[in-house]
Amino acid sequence: MAIDKGGNKAVFIQGKPSGVRMIVLSFLVLILFTGSAVAQESADELVALLAKNDYRASMKLEAMGLEALPALEKALDDPNYTAHFFVVLVLRRIGLPETIPLFKKALDYDTRVRDAAVEGLLMFKESGVTKTTAELLTDEKDNQELVLTIMRAALKNDYNLVELLTDLFEPLYIGVEHAKQVERTANVAAVLFIENQGEADIFTDMLKSMAVAEEPQIRMLAMNTFFRISEIAVSLGQKDELAPQGIIEVLLAAVENPSEVNETQALAASTLSILAPADPRAAANFVKVLTERDALKKSTKADDMQWTAVRALEKYGVLQIDQIQKLLEILPELEAEMRWRLAPVFVESGKADAKIVDKLGDKLAVEKSQDLKFYLVRVIGAIGDKAAGINHLLSDLLVKETEPMIREAILAALSRIN
Repeated sequence: MAIDKGGNKAVFIQGKPSGVRMIVLSFLVLILFTGSAVAQESADELVALLAKNDYRASMKLEAMGLEALPALEKALDDPNYTAHFFVVLVLRRIGLPETIPLFKKALDYDTRVRDAAVEGLLMFKESGVTKTTAELLTDEKDNQELVLTIMRAALKNDYNLVELLTDLFEPLYIGVEHAKQVERTANVAAVLFIENQGEADIFTDMLKSMAVAEEPQIRMLAMNTFFRISEIAVSLGQKDELAPQGIIEVLLAAVENPSEVNETQALAASTLSILAPADPRAAANFVKVLTERDALKKSTKADDMQWTAVRALEKYGVLQIDQIQKLLEILPELEAEMRWRLAPVFVESGKADAKIVDKLGDKLAVEKSQDLKFYLVRVIGAIGDKAAGINHLLSDLLVKETEPMIREAILAALSRIN
């Protein structure tokens, strides 16, 4: 026993450890082996406090760094958690690349949270913006608007447009992961082209070089982008001001390339129908889209391509006789609405070439379908006096025909021809 300076008794532990010393040592060992568990529990508790707008909790979570991420991720996975915005702010202050997947999760919440998450992604150019936008375009969910939001924010933060586009296109050089990846990427690129006209020339040159790339999916991407840009420009009533310049020869080269993917050719021809509607080479490709239908069966856009061809030909006017012959051969396979939309092509071509009238007459003479008979009689009647050479055919048909609707159409056609 000893007396301290204050006159108090003090116990000096000597020799074997006393009971008090054993308790202290045991407590220190317990802390040593359970420290990580306490820290993890502490992170969960801090996240709960964060929902109560506790600023000290956010500072402590930031100081924990990587150790806080599991608890912060759990909060983002919980749609009922009320402070997703504060979670994102903490993640931004932590500022490590490991936070990128968590920022991506936060993109699914409201605008305030999403915009904060986008700002977080902008902290990491290659792994944040580039990787995230590529992943979003291959999701089952259509994330085009979300990708545009990220891209626009990046441009406001002085990112370079050409570099952003290069990064956006790069995954497609490796391969296509989703059926709509090319189309979605083209749509995003087209909107950025329209919104950033100051970079239009550089952007156009990039697309022109892609249009002749070795990879077929890259050529398709370029043509799809040209097509979407042209569509948007027309919808805004500013085709001449906004459409890409100097691309007609690139489009024609794709149309005339016999080894080009059919869908890419159709996209090139569709763009031509907007930018150079009178070019006969584009018309030839539209005929090919309709007459070589088997080649389109594997295309995810076969119906769209065929309707694009019909609409373009409807406005085109006169076709060559071999093209008319091909269209006559596939008439039975076309939808009724497609046939009637193509009627002006047969009428204008027949007025321009008597041999085409003869082709129409030959088709009518052997036709068994009542619907097609009616269609051909109406077309021939619309040609008018230029169809006088097959008057006798119509007269003979009138004698044999018993269907009232067709007889009426024949009488109307003979009246117009004479």
